[in-house]
Parts: sequence; C-alpha cells; structure tokens
Amino acid sequence: MAARVSSLSRVRRGLSKKLGWAAAAALIGPWLIMGLGHTIGFEWLLESGAVMVMLGMAAAAGLAITAPLVAWVRGRSPAIVSVEAGELCYARDSDKVRIPRREVEGGTVIPTPNGARVEIFLHGGDFLRIQVANEAAGDALLDELEIGPDDRRVRIELAEPSRSTLVAIVRLAVTVLLGFLFLGIGVGAYRDAFGAELPVSFMGPWLASIAGMFAAWQRLRRPPRVVVGRDAVHVDKASGSVTIPLTQIDKVWGHGQAVFIRDTHGNVTSASGGVRLPLRDPSQVASPIVLGVVDRIQDAQRASATAASPEHALVASLDRGGRTLAEWRKALGELLGGDASYRAARLGAEDVEKVLGDATLPADRRIGAALALRAAGVPGAEARIRIAADLSADDGVRVALEQIAEGEVEDAALEDAAKSRHARR
Repeated sequence: MAARVSSLSRVRRGLSKKLGWAAAAALIGPWLIMGLGHTIGFEWLLESGAVMVMLGMAAAAGLAITAPLVAWVRGRSPAIVSVEAGELCYARDSDKVRIPRREVEGGTVIPTPNGARVEIFLHGGDFLRIQVANEAAGDALLDELEIGPDDRRVRIELAEPSRSTLVAIVRLAVTVLLGFLFLGIGVGAYRDAFGAELPVSFMGPWLASIAGMFAAWQRLRRPPRVVVGRDAVHVDKASGSVTIPLTQIDKVWGHGQAVFIRDTHGNVTSASGGVRLPLRDPSQVASPIVLGVVDRIQDAQRASATAASPEHALVASLDRGGRTLAEWRKALGELLGGDASYRAARLGAEDVEKVLGDATLPADRRIGAALALRAAGVPGAEARIRIAADLSADDGVRVALEQIAEGEVEDAALEDAAKSRHARR
C-alpha cells in the first residue's frame, strides 16, 4: 500500500516531556549543588550559589518556552505513506523515514471536516498525524499496520499534547513560586525564634516538598486515558478506573471535551480531557479527539458483534466453574487429548480457537481455551494467544493470556483474570 496524503506531521511529545523535566532540573539543580557544597565543605559552591541560581532560572525559562513549542511545531507537509514489510514508511521530498512495527503502539481515525485524520501512537510518546481523504482510507492504513479494531487495543489520552506540556510547566512554576514563598516565611520564622539562619540541611526537605507537591498536582489533574480493546473499554482517570465489557455498552457518545459511555444497566461513565480544547468547527458537538475515541469504540463493538462463536455443546467445559485451579488446569490439559475413536465427543481445536478469539465470551472461558490450546501443543497456539492478549483492554485478562503464551502462567494471574468485571456475565 502506498498513498499520497495531503498532510503529515510528527508530534514530538516525548522530546517535549524531556525538555519539561530539564526545565525542572535547571530550576532545582543549583539548590541541590549548594546543599551538597555545604555538606562536603566546598565553600566556593556556596559562594557561587547566587550565580548558579540565576543561570538555572534563565535556562529553566528557555526550556519551559521551548518544550510546548516542540509539541506545537509539527512541520505539516504532503507525503507518500506506505507499509513495507510491516514497517510504516513516509516520504517527504527526498527524505524517507521508516518506523519499525515494534515502535507502533496503536492508532485511531478521527473524522474531520476535510475527511479524516489518522493518529498513530509511537513508543516514547510521539505520534503521527496523517490527513487522509476519508475514514475508509484511515481504516485501511490501520489494517495494513495491524493496529485496527480487529488486531490490537489502543490507548488514547484525552488531551492535546502541546497544551498538556504547557499546563505541566505552568504547574511547576506555580509550585516552585509557592515553595519559595513558604521558604521565605520559614526563614523569617526560624530567625525570629532562634536568632540564627535556617540550616542548609533544611534544603533537602524543602526540595522534596516541592517535588511531592508537583507530582501530586500532576497525578490528581492528569488527563484521562481510554483503552479500547476487542473485549472491553477501560477508562483510567485520576479518581479511579473502570472496565466496561463491549457487550454491556448500550450507547457511547461525545460532547465537548468528554466521552460518555452508558451500559445496559443505565450507568453512565464519563471521561473528560483535563485540558480544554477549542472546537474549531462551530458545527461540531465534540472535539476531534473525543470523536476519534467514540468511533474507535463503535468500531470495536461492530468487530465484536461479528465474531463467530462456536456452537459446540461442550464449550462450557472450558469454564472454571467451582473447580480449584489445579482441578481446572488438569481437566483442560486433557480436553483436547484422547483417542481419536471418541474425539468426536470432545471439543476440537478449531472450536477452542474460536472461543479464544471471541471477546464477547466470559473471561474464564477464554482463559480456559488458551490453557487448553497450550496444553495440547496445537500449532500456532502461542501466536493466537498473543493476538488475543493484544486485543484485550482488561489488564487482568491481558496479563494472564501473555503468561499463558509464554508457557509460564502464575496462579495469581489466573485468579486476577477470573475477578475481572466481564469474567462473570
């Protein structure tokens, strides 16, 4: 596949984050050096402290300005996009970039007034934005990379990267200013109480409090993440997380900056971006990122609904039921074995493979299918189990399947998978 696209840009979110952390280090580093100098008796470090602090503040300001700009400046230009030997390739002018498949985490298609935008998420935080003619072209690109709804789960953060970086830097600046304010109050109070200057050893707890305040602020106000798999949707927010099986989703929609998911019991789960994104098109009722999440969930629902479930009468024998783990695993180890003369009364490998691939079935049945396939040594079982793991949005089920594929599954992982929300329906 090779196609010319009207616009391609790479959002260097990973570099933007690194610059943000460098700004923090430049701001706090001189104080750490001064404290070290006092501890080991290097007075010249203390004497040059004011210069180091000024230089650090200047460097921090420059890095703080550069960090969000790195995420904003995207270098949009037409390009030719192709998938060659499993690698994502794009060429602009004489420059050709190849991205190995292992660096691609996932992707989604976002409808736009001019067609559709494909966002491909890379390891390290960067992602590509590719403007294509329509949603069908975007879906075809994801399918070529094997990161569509049928192939792999996707993790989407409900925030614009440049704004997230800028907000983080503003929070850091405010935290540091508050830290200096409290430091000034503490120095004055200590001098009045003891008639001496505050010990330099106080700098350690002071810096630790600044780092703790900033980390807590970031954690409590971080944007939510939505993980869409073939079996469920996992919403991870600062206030907690929830996993909703696709079969229990009654309706999903977006409005403004928020995604809403209503289950078959009438409960509504919402996830709203921590940073407000303007709606550039007045006719839009939701931001592009939100529309992309909604479309991906609906695609996953359609893919799940069309999955072929086996009709064999004995598929329930894969369930754990009331058995202990040892009894369950022993029975599964014998399920696909036996003499050919009575094999017809047993489940066939094809039936078990269909159970593994059907994300609408209870989790313990799918786990049982994976265990049975591995125990019987069915050719290609490891690859099929890995694919099932990649498609799962439920962390418990995913970890159990990954361990089964490796052949070293732990009982604790099986217990965690059995406790997942969609393990019991």
